[in-house]
Amino acid sequence: MKGQRQITGKKGEYKVIGRLLDRGYPVYAPIVDIEGVDCILRNNKGKLIEVQVKSSGQDAKEPYKIVFKWDKKSRRNYFFIFYIEKEDAYWIIPSEYLTGKDNKEIYGPDKSGYCGIDFTVSNHREWYKDFKNNWDILERE
Repeated sequence: MKGQRQITGKKGEYKVIGRLLDRGYPVYAPIVDIEGVDCILRNNKGKLIEVQVKSSGQDAKEPYKIVFKWDKKSRRNYFFIFYIEKEDAYWIIPSEYLTGKDNKEIYGPDKSGYCGIDFTVSNHREWYKDFKNNWDILERE
């Protein structure tokens, strides 16, 4: 189907927004995805959290591998939420964690600015296990 990648991405965004709303967060969606922000939420401490959602669809060739455009610059209160439809699982990861000097699990960016993460690699699963379905991390100081 034409546009399948965009459809998968939008489905993931709405799925994440639904989960956030279920947890009682007010969620705001920008009209245009600028600066890698798919939605903004206000956590229970009153802090605004920017969220970039990246998804892998049920029928993807590599359903546990997500490739995305990012300059690898972190900022406070900026989170990635990786959604793997095949597992119906979410990894909620602060951008600072992904840019940590010891983090070799994100590869790239390549010359086009794309990075990737592969949740099939066992050490990646171990590395990120504390972030799987851990919505409480959005409440951190």
